[in-house]
Amino acid sequence: MKLEPNGVLKTPWGSGRWGAPPEAQGTDEGAFLAEFAGFKHLVRVRITSEAGGKRAHKQMQSTRCSDNDRSNVMVTDGEPKLIAS
Repeated sequence: MKLEPNGVLKTPWGSGRWGAPPEAQGTDEGAFLAEFAGFKHLVRVRITSEAGGKRAHKQMQSTRCSDNDRSNVMVTDGEPKLIAS
């Protein structure tokens, strides 16, 4: 998944839209809404600490809104983007 700054979402299942309301953001976990492949999803992001005090997201959980089907998403290729502390 690639979240573009303008709300465009790119996934292996096609393009979509995303948004992240401020009230869904926490210190170690955040969430965003995503619409792709004809469905809306609530995606939770777990933030972990890395060496040197940097923080990164390596794990996400997606819940499809229509039926609460859950999928775990892990970074398996490349490096997760570092998040400013």
